[in-house]
Amino acid sequence: GKTPQNAQIWDVNTPLFDAALSNPLFDVMKTTHLEDNAEGVRAAFAASLETADLIVTTGGISVGEEDHVLPAAQVLGVSLLFSGVAIKPGKPVSCGTIGSAVWIGLPGNPLAAITTWQLFGRAIVSALLSAKLNERSRYVVTARSVKRSPGRIEFRPARLVGIDPYCRDIVDFDDSIDSSHAAALAGADGLVMLPADEDTLPEGSLVEFLPFCSI
Repeated sequence: GKTPQNAQIWDVNTPLFDAALSNPLFDVMKTTHLEDNAEGVRAAFAASLETADLIVTTGGISVGEEDHVLPAAQVLGVSLLFSGVAIKPGKPVSCGTIGSAVWIGLPGNPLAAITTWQLFGRAIVSALLSAKLNERSRYVVTARSVKRSPGRIEFRPARLVGIDPYCRDIVDFDDSIDSSHAAALAGADGLVMLPADEDTLPEGSLVEFLPFCSI
């Protein structure tokens, strides 16, 4: 029978997720790299359902002809909890249940994958383990002014760079991000959340900060 510690992960950028999934209570059963093939994706899904409590996929959840993961989940009777979230990066992220397993489909671009894992994956694993998250989000202040295109909530890798006179953490981050560039994660302490409806934030603005940590 299955245990609450079992998960299978497909097509993951393994070095990044080794750290994200590092926890003695959580057993990564298998990491599989799949080709863009509809039949192969469906077969991998079906095999994972026999042993895993959680299936994590990266890539293949957009609307292109070679995006086979979401269609495969639908063929196998997924009950979608959500598919597509108004965030940047990571808009295509999807989640649902297939039989007794939970599935989370992360985008393929590495920064988007790590961002959506931190936002959704950690919470799912914590629920499966009946455990609390190691550290919750908190408010911090920006080291610089921000100009951006409004429309979606935006998450950027951020570095803790100091303390202001009111004992609040100060964060700094790049002026823009590209979801395909994992280099932005180097030296980052977590993700800063920029509001969807703001195109300009002055230096010293209060923003929400989600620290990087394992489960």
